[in-house]
Amino acid sequence: MPGYDDCPRCGQFANLARHRCPPEWLAFHADYMAESEADPAFGHSADGAAESYAERRFADWEYPEEMEIWVKKGGTRTGRSSL
Repeated sequence: MPGYDDCPRCGQFANLARHRCPPEWLAFHADYMAESEADPAFGHSADGAAESYAERRFADWEYPEEMEIWVKKGGTRTGRSSL
């Protein structure tokens, strides 16, 4: 489709002429990473950001059905999500 591609910032497949990225969060898998190793994640809520992070980062892993992903926005901890 003309005009559609993966967004270079958030990774969503969208019409780039109309696309607006969801808010950016920082996310990390608390069992395997330190908070200082957090990666960008995009979502309209902490849960949405945790889901997009897990899908992108762990899609090819065999991981338990539930995992704890910590997300933060603006330098302050906003919550955690158990997926």
